[in-house]
Amino acid sequence: MARRPGIILVLVILLVALAQLVFRTQVQTDMSAFMPHDHDRLQSLLLSQLEQGPAARVWLLALSGASPGMLATASRLFSRKAADSGHFTQVLNGQQQVDEATRKLLFQYRYLLSDRIRPDSYSIDALHRMFLGLLETLRSPLSTFSKALASRDPGGESLYLMQKLMPGNSTLRMEQGVWMDRNAHTALLLLQTRASGTDLDAQLALRHEMLGWLENLSEVSGERGLKLQFAGVPALSLETRQRIREASQRLGILAGGIMLLYMFLVFRSPRRVLMTAFPLLAGVVFGAALVSFCFSGIHGITLAFGTTLLGVAIDYPVHLLTHQQRGETLLQTMGRIRPTLFQGVLSTMLGFSAMLWSDFPGLVQLGLFAISGLFMAVWVTAFVLPLLDGRSNPGSMPLLKRMPGSTWHPDTRIQFALVTVIPGLFLWTLQVHPIWSGDIRALSPVPEVLKEQDRRLRTAMGAADPSAVLLVEGKNVQEVLQREESLLPELQEAVEKGLLKGVESAALLVPAIQRQRQRQSWIPAHHELVSRLNEALADLPFKPGVFAPFIGDLDNSRSLVPLTPDVLQGTLLDLRLQALLLPASGSVIGVMPLVGLQDFAQLRTLLGDIAGKGVWLFDIPKETARMMAGFRDDMVHKASWAFLAIAGLLVVWLRDWRRCLGVLLPVSLAVLVSVMAVLQSGRGMNLFHIVGLLLVAGIGLDYALFFSRKVDSAEEERRTLYALVICCLSTVTVFVLLGLSGIPVLQAIGITVAVGCLAAFLLSWLLAPAVLSHSTCMTHG
Repeated sequence: MARRPGIILVLVILLVALAQLVFRTQVQTDMSAFMPHDHDRLQSLLLSQLEQGPAARVWLLALSGASPGMLATASRLFSRKAADSGHFTQVLNGQQQVDEATRKLLFQYRYLLSDRIRPDSYSIDALHRMFLGLLETLRSPLSTFSKALASRDPGGESLYLMQKLMPGNSTLRMEQGVWMDRNAHTALLLLQTRASGTDLDAQLALRHEMLGWLENLSEVSGERGLKLQFAGVPALSLETRQRIREASQRLGILAGGIMLLYMFLVFRSPRRVLMTAFPLLAGVVFGAALVSFCFSGIHGITLAFGTTLLGVAIDYPVHLLTHQQRGETLLQTMGRIRPTLFQGVLSTMLGFSAMLWSDFPGLVQLGLFAISGLFMAVWVTAFVLPLLDGRSNPGSMPLLKRMPGSTWHPDTRIQFALVTVIPGLFLWTLQVHPIWSGDIRALSPVPEVLKEQDRRLRTAMGAADPSAVLLVEGKNVQEVLQREESLLPELQEAVEKGLLKGVESAALLVPAIQRQRQRQSWIPAHHELVSRLNEALADLPFKPGVFAPFIGDLDNSRSLVPLTPDVLQGTLLDLRLQALLLPASGSVIGVMPLVGLQDFAQLRTLLGDIAGKGVWLFDIPKETARMMAGFRDDMVHKASWAFLAIAGLLVVWLRDWRRCLGVLLPVSLAVLVSVMAVLQSGRGMNLFHIVGLLLVAGIGLDYALFFSRKVDSAEEERRTLYALVICCLSTVTVFVLLGLSGIPVLQAIGITVAVGCLAAFLLSWLLAPAVLSHSTCMTHG
């Protein structure tokens, strides 16, 4: 009866945690959780581009497998479906993309919006040249310029504005009114989503919706060979998530099966195999529930990665069960090993606490998950498992008999070599290999063929380069538009020099009020305009009065209220502007994507002192790498403080500087070996490696503490070695599987932890007892 309260308490806590997971937990997939939130203004602008920028929300679609006529029909259907869905801010397939309401508005405001209007546009000479050009156009047999349009807009400003709304840098051909590749084998579309690029659930729903359009079209048309390919940042992000998820599930099943078989070979008892799994499962449930409660949900990466980190919790019941001697209950065994076990667990938890102070919400979740999960796992091991099995017979463990009865002490020269050679090799490795990875794109598991397809389609369609963008900040929309207008001359010069192919800007769509009023002031008064017009037409064969509508429209333009973006709400042009004008806290950010940027350094030089005064030119990959390096260094700094705190606590706990040295020395060397293994593999260190090193340090401390523990019999020595061999082999097996996964992120963790744990075991075995005298170490005289 005495055992019931403790077991009941744990069961109640786990049931509450399970209820939290089942009924109140939302698994999050928004990748913004793994982007830092505590950052300066510049980093804030950069992160807004990574999460909300136009390039992060662009889908590139390729339709193939049918005749050019069928592909054109499919392209028009997809364009209409996308526009009607309301999920996209921009839908481009080569067709005219402006609705009738927007067309009428642009026509009415054409003389205020067109950037071709100059102060001398209404001079007699300028009007004469305009009418000569119109006459030549009307005489051309290929002209589509109607007489009605010519009488109202002889300069073609409305057509010019419509042309500006279309991407002008595409290398694709027009076939039956839509974009196709050079051979007319593939129809292409560009769709920009309203949803954030980091909202992968929303992007996945859109992908399923687009596949539904394809399926319906195939059924109606009978074209079963019609295919749809995806490219763009959302497509690559979804591919990344899917590959990581599939690899995690596959490896989870494989590792779980191997561990169950392994534990059965060790303990030869289904009951004891289940006992080894119980603390781990309890830790996962409790940790996930606590994160869900504190963060109103848990990120999918936190759940998957955290479960991997908690795999170390299986060591705790292994220690308990393997240290049980004949005639001893598990309660008595726990009493003997509890101090050492708790020291190892608390040290590991303290190491993981470095993540709690991270600027990444996802890493904070991960740290809380790991710490709370380890707490529950060791609690179950220490206070529940001994109550579940009151037998004093430890059961059959045939492999235990093969363990040596005393610790092997190698020659002191070997120990000295380990202590000196490993740091020396580490310093040499740092001279040969850069320690940090500067390219976060190397972590992507997406095959290179898909990346190349994305680059090819983006270039062909004239889509904005996702790696280059100008950001303009202002107090309000009008200030942003004015600042963008001040940049356009330099950017046009860059286009003429071949530094880039083009630029998108809200100011090119809707100029600032000040600029529109300036253009109004250039329009002559009615009588002056009529006089200039008559003189410009004096020797031209146009009928008298044919351009009266043109004069009337100019008179109306002189008194128009300037057009502002809010007037365009509900139109397709409004959707374009929403992507180019982003609200921020107390300000507005103008986004100017650069198309086909060839030389970033020359463009920065050309812009000169303009950049930095409310204007930022971003090379997004480089800026992202620089920002991530800053947060990585901060993480290293916090982890170093955590390690110093662990060292201080060990001094307090152990009260023996030699044993503290025997614990910290092999762990420190194991971390160096792990870093060397990563660098020798040709990869630099990244944030995931640092998290892996925290786990290596935690596991290594557990090994070193048990190896340096004072024991009084060869049997206890044998059981300690046996327990640590089991722990090491199980950990290394799981993380070797991760290292072979083919997923760069999982490989980073797998290589780091597998090599580090093996090194920690061997170095702790060789060095931890050797640092101590025979009266205080794992020897029995």
